Amino acid sequence: MSSLQASPYILKLYSPDATLELVGGKGASLARMAVAGLPVPPGFQITTHAYPAFLTKELKKAVSSGISILLRKTCARERRQPYDYRV
Repeated sequence: MSSLQASPYILKLYSPDATLELVGGKGASLARMAVAGLPVPPGFQITTHAYPAFLTKELKKAVSSGISILLRKTCARERRQPYDYRV
């Protein structure tokens, strides 16, 4: 296994493991095209597992705070109760 494949956060561009859930629509489409032999620039893909690992506690707190403020303002303007969310 190469070092590129050793991480759950990175996949080779042409990896058959590049699913919609793991790399998103554009990444999955590029992987299918590369496997089919179509001309695709060389590269790699960052998986969806990388995002939660990227979020530090402080960043997660700041994002949650911003979402909370937006929800309160939006719900107050539309006169409805805020709903629960998770970051």
